Amino acid sequence: MTLSFACSRTKVTLYGINGETPDSYNDVDRTEVAIYKEELGDFNKDMTIPIKPHSDNIVQITSDGAVLG
Repeated sequence: MTLSFACSRTKVTLYGINGETPDSYNDVDRTEVAIYKEELGDFNKDMTIPIKPHSDNIVQITSDGAVLG
């Protein structure tokens, strides 16, 4: 994913959930799906955010503690 708008003094955090395949799931004896959080640092114009395959993601952009998106 590429973000191409300008923001100053902002931090980017990626939250996601993924498994190895589209058929991955969690159950009593299966723990194939995991939730993760990655601090991506300061926002910069045209930054690229790595997205894992077979995942759902939320990109959070914060400025001085306020959530922007």
